[in-house]
Amino acid sequence: MLRFTILAALAFSTPALAQSCPGFQPGGPAEPGIGDPFSAYVQPIAQFNNRLYFAGAFNTAGTVTTNVVASYNPANNSWSALSGGVNLGNTNGFGAALATYTIAGTPRLILGGSFANVRNGATAVPDTTALAAWDGTSWSSLATGWTPATGRSVWTLLAWPQTNGTVRLVAGGGWPNIGAATADGIAYFDGTTWTNIGGANDTGIAGPFSPVVFCSAIFNNQLFIGGRFSTVNGIAAPLIARWTGTAWARPGSLSASTSVSDISSLHVWNDGTGAKLYAGGYDMSVGGQSTSVAAWTGSVWQRVGQNLGGRTTSLANYNDGTGDRLYGGWTADAQERYLYRLQNNVWNAVDNGVSVALTGNFPSIFGLKVVDDALYVGGNFQLANGIPSYGIARYAPCGRVCNDVDFNNDGSLFDPDDVDAFFSVFSEGPCIPAGSICDPIDFNNDGSLFDPLDIDSFLSVFSEGPCL
Repeated sequence: MLRFTILAALAFSTPALAQSCPGFQPGGPAEPGIGDPFSAYVQPIAQFNNRLYFAGAFNTAGTVTTNVVASYNPANNSWSALSGGVNLGNTNGFGAALATYTIAGTPRLILGGSFANVRNGATAVPDTTALAAWDGTSWSSLATGWTPATGRSVWTLLAWPQTNGTVRLVAGGGWPNIGAATADGIAYFDGTTWTNIGGANDTGIAGPFSPVVFCSAIFNNQLFIGGRFSTVNGIAAPLIARWTGTAWARPGSLSASTSVSDISSLHVWNDGTGAKLYAGGYDMSVGGQSTSVAAWTGSVWQRVGQNLGGRTTSLANYNDGTGDRLYGGWTADAQERYLYRLQNNVWNAVDNGVSVALTGNFPSIFGLKVVDDALYVGGNFQLANGIPSYGIARYAPCGRVCNDVDFNNDGSLFDPDDVDAFFSVFSEGPCIPAGSICDPIDFNNDGSLFDPLDIDSFLSVFSEGPCL
């Protein structure tokens, strides 16, 4: 009877929180978001162990002091550092890549970027410069052999399934070697050892101006890498290359307009006419025409939408309830909206985009990630369509309105199915923190039953969060 009494009290005492849709949503990780007096932005976003992880350049997330990376718990709207966090080594440290990868049977969140090391408590973890693995409790090394003085950077991480059922972790960035791998800027990890993709004599990437691998993707069962380079293992492949299974090759005739042209993002999407590999970057050229985004069909490159200028930093496909479309994040585009959606081969600003830089003079978007039914946007901005969104914004779809007591969102309020849905999440679901005993009315699992924080957690999930 206690359970029903509490549910009834919530039903009649708590007003429903309205959501506008589709559109940017207030609250959640966006407010108070991230901050830093020197350089503040969010780039990669990942989901791991029922939490959201945001990395980039910042020293606070909400009210928590944490460098480079932070964990957000949507169940109780709280931020946390990852044990002792990240030691920058200098003011220019950043996180550029997040990926999940299983090592020795344990799923890990892999962080790549440019930083000195990570810490478990107050203790620095050896051999974690620019690359480290998080298991949800503690950090560990990936045996790169790098030291803080070597100045290495990791920009992309990708799980690469093999035909024999194993999975390799691909890393790309800027370096002359990583572990036992000697190819510049690109290698894979098998859980123990780093290896050149093209064999022992693979020389990796090269180019006239600071060559680096910025992004990677799997398309047609082949590995593609993009960045700022002109050759891979001595083979001409400006901006982008693919691994055929036996050698590096140039896919088509996409070219660089200048020595600083690059590809910053790769994304696979089927627009209804077949899957294509979409490449976004800076000063790319297709058939002699400049473009912000290009698509590789498997045989030819095509320009995508109008050339907005600036750099296309991130790409994602997302369905806001009106159809699956391609979204792109920009920096320094001519229209200064920074977030666009492709419709009828035209890039249109999404909800007037983002505005007001957190630091510096100009706002930017650096990361896009679809989680459940929302599109998360990361970058350097304070507002998303006028809504306070400090480095993070959440764009949510139209659909049934989440009602505080319509737990299964079937339109019928507080029926037996709602009660079942309620207990499915808060009793049978994962405990927070892991290992604690889930109590039906201890919604944030802190050991204190039905206090104000429990109600906050309840409403965070069922009112502000995505509909179930």
